Amino acid sequence: MAPQLNALIITHKEDKPNRPEINNTQAPSHKLAKYLNKRLNQLIKLPYTYATKKSKVAAQDLNNIQINNQHKITTLDIKDIYVNPPTQNIMNIIKFWLNKNSNQNIIVKQTLELIRVTLNQNYFPYNGKYFKSTPGMAMGSPTSGTLAEIYLQFFEELIVKHWMENGEIIYYRRYVDEIIVFDQNKINKDLITNHMNNMHNYLEFKLTEVNYTNYLVLYIHRNINNLNLGIYRKTI
Repeated sequence: MAPQLNALIITHKEDKPNRPEINNTQAPSHKLAKYLNKRLNQLIKLPYTYATKKSKVAAQDLNNIQINNQHKITTLDIKDIYVNPPTQNIMNIIKFWLNKNSNQNIIVKQTLELIRVTLNQNYFPYNGKYFKSTPGMAMGSPTSGTLAEIYLQFFEELIVKHWMENGEIIYYRRYVDEIIVFDQNKINKDLITNHMNNMHNYLEFKLTEVNYTNYLVLYIHRNINNLNLGIYRKTI
């Protein structure tokens, strides 16, 4: 049975856009994708250096930051991370992580071939015809979340880590959107945005400078005197 196309409302975006989601539960490759999702997490031990789901960790980090007038707070949004990366690019990044974790060549080769099969199952029927979604991952596949995480952590190891080590970015943390604190004496918002977009021309990165933002269950704002950040837990 062919996968079914649904519409997913992105509730954390201001304009509440719709995103296509393919229900893969009846797809021929669904069981394979479920197995691969578990197997990838065993074979690729991602560092999770910058990703977090805990508000306590983010609050402690932000409270320890010493900021001044030259520090700017921004949020970073990545448009359509699931559907835009080309399949071959995804495969190359998976290969990088598999080799980095010293997996045997036969394991790397077999895993990549099985991933290719699941990525090629990115199709759905509509109005009596069949369509194939290209170039990236299918929203709704068991592997999509893991593949997106693998992809983003590669980007962070390649770019963000360099900026952090140079002191150009003093804080970076990712949950749904990223929060970044950078030193405008060393780097600026346009340079960060342009560098990200030039290295990944199939993705669209948007950096927004803010004086306050909601992050996890926290409300974060820059105090008027610009000497520290105010961190509050949001109440419902």
